[in-house]
Amino acid sequence: MDMRTKTIFISDIHMGDNTNNSGKFPYVWFKKNVGLLARFLSEKSAAPDVNEVVILGDLFDRWIVPADMNPITDLGAISTDLINKPVIDALVALAASNDIKLSYVPGNHDMALDNGDITTMRNFMQTTFPGINFVCDGTWPLGTYTAVPLVAEHGDRYCLFNAPDRLCNSNSSFLPLGYFISRMVAYKACKTGKNQDVLDIFDGIMIEYYKGDPNFAENVFHSIAQDCGLDPGDIIVGGLPGYPGVQMTIDDIGTRFGGITSNWGDVPGSGRIGVLTAVEDEELGLFGAADDTYFRLGSNVKVVIFGHTHTPILVPDNPGFPGASNTIYANCGAWVDSAKDGCTYVETEVVDGNLHVRLKGYQDDTPNPPKDFIKDEGSVQAP
Repeated sequence: MDMRTKTIFISDIHMGDNTNNSGKFPYVWFKKNVGLLARFLSEKSAAPDVNEVVILGDLFDRWIVPADMNPITDLGAISTDLINKPVIDALVALAASNDIKLSYVPGNHDMALDNGDITTMRNFMQTTFPGINFVCDGTWPLGTYTAVPLVAEHGDRYCLFNAPDRLCNSNSSFLPLGYFISRMVAYKACKTGKNQDVLDIFDGIMIEYYKGDPNFAENVFHSIAQDCGLDPGDIIVGGLPGYPGVQMTIDDIGTRFGGITSNWGDVPGSGRIGVLTAVEDEELGLFGAADDTYFRLGSNVKVVIFGHTHTPILVPDNPGFPGASNTIYANCGAWVDSAKDGCTYVETEVVDGNLHVRLKGYQDDTPNPPKDFIKDEGSVQAP
């Protein structure tokens, strides 16, 4: 009898390069939890009941770079940073295991920069972690992990400011407006030591959208730039495909993304998600994306797992959607140092014909060793 019945889903680690860790005010999102994640991965690698570990995006972070610094275009600058070595080593060992599979779905913060970079990223992942399964469609930096009746992905494709965008970038780059917002927020953290709460940012985005101003995206962008001390100002873009020259003004970037709402219907994978849902999903937890995309009448999808929002969730049978009965939506949460709910993940397991889904935490009770605990769980009938 096969004892390996569990699949582990984690997301949003956000390893940065060594420039993240220098200066008066480090702006790195992932440093304190490096040892904790390395231990977690090692434990799962040695566990007799784990069949696969799936990372749903944002393992690396190319976005959290101050606006006045050069962009990160090479993931190798992150994987070779000594601070990240314990996690990299644990993933290498996991990928090399004969008993456990390691799969990776790209997120927005480690998004390929253009079409050519998708191949570069695939080769990088397969060379850095020999044996890894890189889940990407090959045309866009998006992927969907499927194990009927379950689907899992990062979730950024359903969010207005973070979905891959080639329409506003002269069809030559995938970087959305959220990339430049992240650069400004990192600038503020680097200069002042004050990190901008991401949920506060998207609360402001929703307020502006509800006003009905057709220029709301530009208004939001300029508002964030002012808060970060960058309006007027510039962002260094040298090396980014589709962005000629060394730097661009805040005005030029805002204008470039002025049509973000009118273009939304042409964004790949946005599908049935309307603009309102694409605005709300960032703050409200991607419920709308799970319902509108997967939990439709006649669908064989019963479990959807996302990352991206950093907020761990497990909700069975969304009462607001007619196709959501006997379904589970879960979000992995995050492993960033500032995670308000601690380090979390999702575990699935088929037992007696039912697919059990558990939202779990991994807590370090110093001086006791870290331990798993269940935060919430549910089950659906397996096929």
